[in-house]
Amino acid sequence: MIIFAVFSGFGLGFLAPALCKLTKAKSGWWLMVLPAALALYFLTLLPPLAAGQVQSLTLPWSRELGLSFDFRVDGLGVNFALLITAI
Repeated sequence: MIIFAVFSGFGLGFLAPALCKLTKAKSGWWLMVLPAALALYFLTLLPPLAAGQVQSLTLPWSRELGLSFDFRVDGLGVNFALLITAI
């Protein structure tokens, strides 16, 4: 779910112009759904973080070079994610 939370904003950014053409004046309400859903998701991560559990995800990118995508969900990261999605 972490990977979806990270990359979903990019997908919405690509779809936003078409959505604005279709829904005209109400496009802001439709574009608000993803940030609101992500804020709720990040709120569900708070109890495990308060208990000291840190989630991490590693996706190998280039094995020959030893590169990988590393995602870590800790208290500071969730704090910034909530600031971005909820405000």
